[in-house]
Amino acid sequence: MAIDFPNSPTTGDTYTVNGRTWKWDGTTWAAYGNYPDPTVFKVDTTSGYVGINNVSPTVALDVTGSAVFSGSITVDGDFTVSGTTTTVNTTELNVEDNIVTLNYGVTGTPSLDAGIEVERGDETNAQLLWDESAGAWVVNSDFTVDTDTLHVDSTNNRVGIGTTSPSSQFQVDGGASGAQARITASGADTSIAFLTENQQNWSIGIDESDAGKLKIGESVNVGTVTRVTIDSSGNVGIGTNSPDTNLHIQTANNTMAHFESTDAEALIGFSDSNSTGNWYDRRLGAVGNNLVFVAGNNTRMTIDSSGNVGIGTTTPGYSLEVNDEITLKGTIPYLRLLETTGSSDVHIWLGQDGSSNEGLHTWYQSATGHSYIDNIFSTGNLYLRTNNGSNSNLTLRSNGDTVVQYDKAISFSRDTAASDLTTFIKGGNNPDGGYSSGDQNYWVHLSSKGGTIVTLNTDGSATSPRNNFDHFSIYQAAPNSTSGRRLFSVNNIGDVQFGNAGVRIDRGWANYPSITVQTDNAFGTANTSYAEFRVHGISWTHAEWVGGASGADFSTNFRIDGTTYVSSDQRHKTNIIDNPYGLSTILQLQPRKFDRINSLGEVEQNNTNILGFIAQEVIEVLPEAVNYYPDEDTPNDIGWCRAYSLSESYIVSTLVNAVKELSAKNDLLEERIAALEAN
Repeated sequence: MAIDFPNSPTTGDTYTVNGRTWKWDGTTWAAYGNYPDPTVFKVDTTSGYVGINNVSPTVALDVTGSAVFSGSITVDGDFTVSGTTTTVNTTELNVEDNIVTLNYGVTGTPSLDAGIEVERGDETNAQLLWDESAGAWVVNSDFTVDTDTLHVDSTNNRVGIGTTSPSSQFQVDGGASGAQARITASGADTSIAFLTENQQNWSIGIDESDAGKLKIGESVNVGTVTRVTIDSSGNVGIGTNSPDTNLHIQTANNTMAHFESTDAEALIGFSDSNSTGNWYDRRLGAVGNNLVFVAGNNTRMTIDSSGNVGIGTTTPGYSLEVNDEITLKGTIPYLRLLETTGSSDVHIWLGQDGSSNEGLHTWYQSATGHSYIDNIFSTGNLYLRTNNGSNSNLTLRSNGDTVVQYDKAISFSRDTAASDLTTFIKGGNNPDGGYSSGDQNYWVHLSSKGGTIVTLNTDGSATSPRNNFDHFSIYQAAPNSTSGRRLFSVNNIGDVQFGNAGVRIDRGWANYPSITVQTDNAFGTANTSYAEFRVHGISWTHAEWVGGASGADFSTNFRIDGTTYVSSDQRHKTNIIDNPYGLSTILQLQPRKFDRINSLGEVEQNNTNILGFIAQEVIEVLPEAVNYYPDEDTPNDIGWCRAYSLSESYIVSTLVNAVKELSAKNDLLEERIAALEAN
């Protein structure tokens, strides 16, 4: 029913219709009396908004003041609280949103901390706080994940995994299942570093760049300053990253290892698969200041601090003291050393038995003199006799030849003048110094009339560094010079040197068996100008090797029962650019099939039906692949010559570029075909 309200009312006017009173609020007629005062409950019929304690509502429900809801409230849209404090007085707060944002709407440089705080009555509140000044999450109390999976002890600054009471800064407790920590990486090192302030840093981890070896080193980076290495075979290296046995120790020090016992003895035991008894039956080590050798759990040999060696005695009083007989016996004469009275008689026999004069018989009768080396009856006579120092000579007579000691040297001759000696043996200190030095006991020289000298290093007390090289050498004296040219030599570890070639066979490069080309040869010719090792066939025969007389120079094949590798380390190279050659170059090359001929023009038996290239043709297209040797470019009378060589690796490198170009063209064609087929 429509109500006919008075026109032009004044604010505060009332109007009653059918027992209901209305009041003009200056804008609209609002229910009055038993109905809410329009200043308390306002319905804006124009906008449809409702105001509580708000006569000008601006939203669907606009409440001024506090509101209490005793039931549930559902907000289908956004819910905004503009006050300072929002209190949710509930036992449980469920938020279905995936993300709860704190400090929402903050812009510019962040400065406000944010987090969650739990009130704990009389105890310090617990916080999970983002500390903006520290740029980190901060927990101000103990922190536990899943009972004991992870526990942080904030009081003692400790972390426990598997325990809620860690006793150290980090503790892992696996209980009955055992404890395991795993550090993994993909294609990179994994390690644990140990650092102390102002002290040495250490690390232990896996060096991915070195075959995944376990390394311990004095650096936070694995593989740097490595002290101990364990490879995948279980070999342990100390001082080396490449152990080749169960324990491999490498050091620049003279002493490799120190074994020290707090007991009276420091011994090491040895056993193998055939050993019986106890492991300690075979030992080696120190007893006091002595070095002892134990076999059968008894000391068999002792070396005391004075250098005395005792066999059968632990207290040797001499350089060598043997408390028993020494016998070398077989089907031929044997050697026997015997002390019969302890002070007066010493006998050495080399004969069929100890009572015969057959062989070598040495006798020292008493302290007054009388030393003899006597009697080799089956082949001749040898006498070295000294009687109280009055006689001293050495005589060998066999088939008329005689060796006589004189002037600290030994000569072999046939009763001819000294200038015609066929062999001369002499000690000396410097094999390159004219072979007339007065120094003895260092070197032995065998000199022939022709001037060739064989030098043997006796490894005596010489301090010359040459002792490390010339253990066996053949020299030839240089014309008009006292300096000798070393033609052939073997050093103290078996390396072999060839003087004219300037080449060694050794293990001089990373301990690999090597053929090493030296910077020059024995005659001073530089090998650096001839930095190739050439294998070829020549016309010289074995009997005529000092100079060719017949036959033809020929090609030789280099056969290897394995694979060849060429050094290609980037660190061995410089001026690296892309190969500028490609498909167009390959298309200009002409593969050939041919036979090789020797210097007489004859086809070589093992060098027919060869597939390859002609160097003179390749040099026009790919000059880098060809080496030219002008000093060999002199053809013989049939035109045979070998002045060009070819490296096929250059062609292979260019072929790779050609394949790439063809692949790119093929890809483009496939795209065009696919496009055509699609249309």
